[in-house]
Formats: sequence, structure tokens, C-alpha cells
Amino acid sequence: MTTQDTGVVIRVGDGICWIYGLSKAGYNEMLEIEAIRTVLKSPLFALNLMQDEIGAVILGEDIKIKAGA
Repeated sequence: MTTQDTGVVIRVGDGICWIYGLSKAGYNEMLEIEAIRTVLKSPLFALNLMQDEIGAVILGEDIKIKAGA
């Protein structure tokens, strides 16, 4: 994984996770979130691509996904 593949969760709500720093992500690309000690099992896919952040639909529970992940 390179720094181009890394982003930071800035907010989560209503089944959407907003991530800063994934400028290379493509539409409908599958993503995963790495927490402090584990990779969360809820997959995401990129939906709303903007210049500095993307919106990703959470395909599972969003309880463990927090800002800063």
C-alpha cells in the first residue's frame, strides 16, 4: 500500500463514510477501513468522488467506523 492508497475518515453518518485523501479512488471501487488494530469487516464502495474527499457507501454496520480511522 502506498500513501496514495491511504485516506482518513472525516465523518460517518446515514450509511455514508466521508474520506479525505483518496484522490486515486475510482467510482464503485471497493475500499476497506483499517482501525487502530484491525481491518473492519464492513466493506465500502466509492460513490461520490470529489477533489479532496470521497463519499463511500458502507455495506454493513457503521458502528465501529469513527472519524480518524
